[in-house]
Amino acid sequence: MRNIGYLIFISICLITGCESDDNGVEEPQAQPTIFQGRVLYSDTNEPVSNASFFIVGRESVLFAGDITIEFNDVMLDTASQGEFDITFNADPEIDYFFVGVDFFDEQNPGLIIGGSDFANGMVCGPVGCDDFVPGNEYTDLTIVVPRPETN
Repeated sequence: MRNIGYLIFISICLITGCESDDNGVEEPQAQPTIFQGRVLYSDTNEPVSNASFFIVGRESVLFAGDITIEFNDVMLDTASQGEFDITFNADPEIDYFFVGVDFFDEQNPGLIIGGSDFANGMVCGPVGCDDFVPGNEYTDLTIVVPRPETN
């Protein structure tokens, strides 16, 4: 009889010791995301320089539209040969990313080409310019952009 009481006591301790204090809800974790590739001009396939390649993380919010959560960019200069390599832990609230190119041109200061929000000839491959999901590795990306027109 004494052994049964001892077993009941041990069982109760084990059951209460295994209780979770998070109510079964798992907190979202930052997701490692990698973007690697190059940006080329569509007319010559030459690497883009004097520009910035950027990544914008957005959250889709019901009745409010999409909200920017995160912004990452890298300078594309002559030394980079149009190549980019960005690795970061994406905010867990991000639903998708879109990418773009911001040119630094004296004739067209601040000219931006990017994502589906800009219908101006930018092409991304093998993934669409606004089809990037957090937590993935996007390597060997090719972003093709039209050359900025001079005024």
